[in-house]
Amino acid sequence: MSTATIETKTDTTTAMPKLWTRQEAAEYLGVSAKTMANWASNGIGPPYFSLCGGAVRYDPETLSAWLQDQLQSTLG
Repeated sequence: MSTATIETKTDTTTAMPKLWTRQEAAEYLGVSAKTMANWASNGIGPPYFSLCGGAVRYDPETLSAWLQDQLQSTLG
């Protein structure tokens, strides 16, 4: 009787996070996709990726960090 050995391969690559569409990012921030587009065209708002064909995508972690940076103190 022979025993089969199973080789396991450890994947050391890090999975890329799913990038969000402008609509998904807008829903997360509670604004409209049009507002996100206006921010982008005015050079304000969160950083984004501009892909071939004009597709815009947002990294959820970068979006969250940008949002934290927007926190304003009411103490003066």
